[in-house]
This record gives sequence, structure tokens and C-alpha cells, in this order.
Amino acid sequence: MDSSENGRVPSIEELCRKIPILSEYCEDSVKRRYLEKIAEVGVDPVTIPDQQFDTEWLPPIEAMDLLSYLVLETSFYTKEQFKAYKSLEAYNFLVSGFLTSIQGCIVAGKHIVTGKVRHSQRMNDALISVWILAEKDGTVRSAHCLGCKAGLSESCSHVASVLFYVEAWTRIRGQ
Repeated sequence: MDSSENGRVPSIEELCRKIPILSEYCEDSVKRRYLEKIAEVGVDPVTIPDQQFDTEWLPPIEAMDLLSYLVLETSFYTKEQFKAYKSLEAYNFLVSGFLTSIQGCIVAGKHIVTGKVRHSQRMNDALISVWILAEKDGTVRSAHCLGCKAGLSESCSHVASVLFYVEAWTRIRGQ
């Protein structure tokens, strides 16, 4: 998210006032970045009830959107390109059936996609929750993987696998 119009970086308190309800996840060390991402829609995607989501509200993410986000986008933390070529292998998660509950909704004119992904190394562990924020045209704005240390980089294989799912959904539906 860009800073406010005058170039000033908003404080955590200002960001918190924009989001009425926060999930427990937001209370850890990544709070500032998490708040900046969710301030675009004014709601923490984790707190949206499951009944608000539907597969009909998935954004039209195409292969170029996926590549642009995972490889060409700039990391918030390092200020360098993600260059997450390894995440492009996450297609295997899709074809191996590691994903469940991929659904979307529209909030403040933006698509929110949520999904759950299995751990690649610990199959019996709880599923990992992922959310993605995208424009109506499919441009990916940000993503977050809850419960994955690599997810803090915003381009882990769990995020990538959900993006591959939505891209395949878009292709199959001809959107």
C-alpha cells in the first residue's frame, strides 16, 4: 500500500482505526505490514464469515498476473524483486490436491480470495490459511499466508498454489 498523499507513513494507531475488527494473527511482529495490506479493503480477510465467500467471486487472474506478482513484484522487506521462481513449482500443489476451500468475495471494489493449503512436508498438520487481494482485472495487489514463516515474504509456495488454482479456474471458465 502506498503512503498517504502527503508522503507521510501512517502510524500503527492510524491504521488500526481504519480496520474495526482484527484477527488474533495481526497481533504479532508483522502487524504494521499486515495492517497496511488490509487497509486497502478496510477489513481483515480472516474475520470475514465463510458465508460471504463464493467461487463465483474469484478474480480473473491470468498467467501474466501470476508471473508479474511472483517474479517481478518488489518485496516490502528487501525492496528487491521477489524473483520467487521456486514458487512457480507450486503448480504441483494444485495437481496433487493440496488445496481446499478456494473462494472469493468483493470488498471495497477489490477481490479477496481465501483458501487452505496442506503443508508440503507435514501432511498431518493443520491446513495453512492463505488470502490474496486482487483488483477486478486480476492484478494481484498483495497476499498473505498465515502460519508459514516463508509466507511473510508474501510469495511462498502456498500463496503461489492458490494463485495457480485461480488462474486455472479463470482459464477453465473462459473469463
